[in-house]
Amino acid sequence: MSERRPTSIRLTAAQEQALDEIGKQEDRDRSWLIRKAVDEFIERHREAEK
Repeated sequence: MSERRPTSIRLTAAQEQALDEIGKQEDRDRSWLIRKAVDEFIERHREAEK
């Protein structure tokens, strides 16, 4: 796995709550969920460029 670097984002209270609920269901922390979402966004973007 590549080095993880800290970054900061601003979430609404509703986004934070939703992520925490999903995290409980998936047994994952908020950071993992956000990294996964970013990875999926990047992949969709790359596919659209093809």
